[in-house]
Order: sequence, then C-alpha cells, then structure tokens
Amino acid sequence: YCTQDHEDAIIRFCTSEDHAEKEKLYVKWIQPAFNQMVDKIVFSYKFTNLPNIDELRMECKVHLLLRFLRSLSHLILTVVPRLFRIFLL
Repeated sequence: YCTQDHEDAIIRFCTSEDHAEKEKLYVKWIQPAFNQMVDKIVFSYKFTNLPNIDELRMECKVHLLLRFLRSLSHLILTVVPRLFRIFLL
C-alpha cells in the first residue's frame, strides 16, 4: 500500500508550502494508503463482525493522520535543523 510514488508524495507534502498542493497530495496518495492499511488490519484480524466497525475504522484513520502530522512536526522541528547544520559545516 506504500510505493515509491507514495513516498515521493509524502516528501512533496512535507516540503510544500502550498495548501492546495498538500490537499491534492493527501487526497490522491496519502489518504488511500491509510485507507488500505486500516482495511488490511480490519480484514486480517477479522474485525468485520464488530457492530461499530465503520466508526472504529474512521477512528483508526484519524489516529493515523494525527500520528503522521505529529511525526512531520517532529521532523520539521528537530531533524531538519540538524541537517542544515551538518550541510553548512
């Protein structure tokens, strides 16, 4: 569910300052990958029998998105400045 095209889209998402471009990247590449990840979990562990599976599926997708955004903010605040210092030396 995550190919090189998806990774490239995530990198473009991270580096873009254009909100419209970020939205297009998310809708076309990132969201479908999250959907597929959640669906694989649901079907692999046979959670399809749960009465509220649609709600749980949505909660899982929201959780993935929040973790993704938190990871991006951590990357931007900690790793990127270190890389700039390394390259400037």
